[in-house]
Amino acid sequence: MNLDFDKDANRILVALLSETERRAVANRRCCADDVNQWLTLAYIERCAEYHHGAAVYLPNEEIAAANSFLWQCLGTGMKTRFGKHVGKCAAQLANQTSLYFPDYETLLEMRFMAFMANKPSLSEIKMSGLVRQAVGTLHRDMALDVVRRECRRLGLDYDKLFVPQDIYELRVERRSIRQISR
Repeated sequence: MNLDFDKDANRILVALLSETERRAVANRRCCADDVNQWLTLAYIERCAEYHHGAAVYLPNEEIAAANSFLWQCLGTGMKTRFGKHVGKCAAQLANQTSLYFPDYETLLEMRFMAFMANKPSLSEIKMSGLVRQAVGTLHRDMALDVVRRECRRLGLDYDKLFVPQDIYELRVERRSIRQISR
């Protein structure tokens, strides 16, 4: 059983996110009560940007998105302290997202359902990074069923692959391990 948990990266990532939250509140980008939600939604948006237009969900793209997200979080004076650790922190964040953003799956599901409720076109669904992120992260049956149902309504007569099976099974295994350890 591989948890992909890096204790050193965890320590650094917690400090980096804490400083990012402190600065966001101090600069009035969000209020203290909403800072975790604000940061989680920023992470979801960054991942959706990286998955946009991809053929399938790939974990390496999420790591690249996490890397970009963390660089975006680094403010003045933070690069010397955290910059050299961004790579390993990005892998940690991408592999253990719900540990750092407890409402991640709920907010991702809400964003996904809102996107699908807006009746996107078939090309919008096929290009959407948010769809790939949701199908790769959320309970596959739910997200994939919603996408497939909408694709059928729009005339697609085959099942589009959004996440390769082996990648999905690995993510489900990680989610199960996290839920057992709670």
